[in-house]
Amino acid sequence: MTNISILSIVFLWLVLLVPGWAFGQVPGVLSLEEAQRFRTERLEREARTALESRMKPSQRLLFDYGGWYRLTYLNYDDLANNLLRQRTRILRLHDLRLWAMLNLDNTHTFYVRERTSLYDWDHNDNYRRYDTDYNVELDQAFYSLQIDRALRRYLEVKIPLRLQFTGGQFFSQIGTGLVYSRVAQGVGLDGQSRFVNFKTFWSKTPKGETNIDYSVPGFRTRGQDRYFYGVELTYPRFSHHEPYFFWMKQEDHSDPSTPHPTQKKFDYDSQYIGLGARGEIIKNLTYEVEGIRETGRSYGDNVTFGGTQTPNDVSAWAFTTKLTKIFDVLTRPRLSFQYAMGTGAKDRQNPTNTIGGNAPGKTDRNFLYFGYTETGYMLSPRLSNLQMLRLGGSLKPLDFNKDLKDNLEIGLNYYIYKKDKAEAGISDFRANRPLGSLGRELDAYVNWKVLSDVFINFNWGRFYPSNAFGDKDIRDYFLTSLTYQF
Repeated sequence: MTNISILSIVFLWLVLLVPGWAFGQVPGVLSLEEAQRFRTERLEREARTALESRMKPSQRLLFDYGGWYRLTYLNYDDLANNLLRQRTRILRLHDLRLWAMLNLDNTHTFYVRERTSLYDWDHNDNYRRYDTDYNVELDQAFYSLQIDRALRRYLEVKIPLRLQFTGGQFFSQIGTGLVYSRVAQGVGLDGQSRFVNFKTFWSKTPKGETNIDYSVPGFRTRGQDRYFYGVELTYPRFSHHEPYFFWMKQEDHSDPSTPHPTQKKFDYDSQYIGLGARGEIIKNLTYEVEGIRETGRSYGDNVTFGGTQTPNDVSAWAFTTKLTKIFDVLTRPRLSFQYAMGTGAKDRQNPTNTIGGNAPGKTDRNFLYFGYTETGYMLSPRLSNLQMLRLGGSLKPLDFNKDLKDNLEIGLNYYIYKKDKAEAGISDFRANRPLGSLGRELDAYVNWKVLSDVFINFNWGRFYPSNAFGDKDIRDYFLTSLTYQF
């Protein structure tokens, strides 16, 4: 494709996205904003996957650099900021990442990545007073050492495993990524051997990261201060199956910016034990299963319920399983099935907050986590007080051409949602009725690789609320993005 064609594609997206930029809080609003932040987490993960695919140094001395730019148009239905009527919110997001990497002896790796983003909302569509939000921030910066290679190269010492140390601000996850998958500041040690693979880490949230508990005074200005400690063990000896175990502890050291007159304690400390496995049952039929037990300590909602400032025990569960079948025929159809659930606490109306949370003196059975799992484009609820069933399918229409077969993918996902505890709330506060059925959602997507470094995506979703929602208006979601890697 010629440079003129590339410029034409870019110009088409600019015509669609730029005009709104170039020309022209209450608890409910905070809940809407938190839902949108969680909804767009999927975009961040797509960006991270694309960028980290470039981090493959193989030469003795290598300095490399590059970038990634994505222009996104997002249009979705939501409540207005006065919470009285539904409106369509429109966002244009400009996201630029610049990175540099130095590799020495294929042993030492230095990596840094900067992010510049511009959130450009149509007038009054933002959840805050202003229509644009411009940020320049450090995305990742870390040093990585291949310990086994260093010992062999510099000291002529061989050890029977691969061992890698990483320190700085970097992304890591354990298990499926539900309990923990995030960019954080800390250190990690990964090992691979014939009999066991392991991962261990210590990390803390970056300074200024918004607190997931937005009932804490200063949740945005002071942010959250949480520490994570974890280990994961994987058994690699089976040819088609990989069982694993993990443990993680989370400590909440966040402090309110100003004392709350009624709620003195907001701490939430938790521990997680997980068992899981992934692999292939038969040819082209893969599976993934994970069960999680959460324990710990939280504080009850003294604003709503009164009571004393004594800690509550946390006792919660989560489970997720997924099957994927690929058919060896033209267009390579793929069918998938997923069931996921996270327990709820019947007194909670909000799964992340202390105020609006668990009643004092009662066991907190709400599952709260610090990772991510895909739960649909539009509703996109947290896996807290939730049961979710997903049926999906996709195909590759250009499969007949060996050079283009992976360049185009189209797919559908159908979701059914249900509360775990009918009396409790979910992350969408509009599910305010003590009924279990939440509704269903249909999502569709198109992923098109136009050139080796140009990608176009289309996402559409429609959520159909059910009996648990007082607001039964159908909600639509539409996103299109243009990505250029350089």
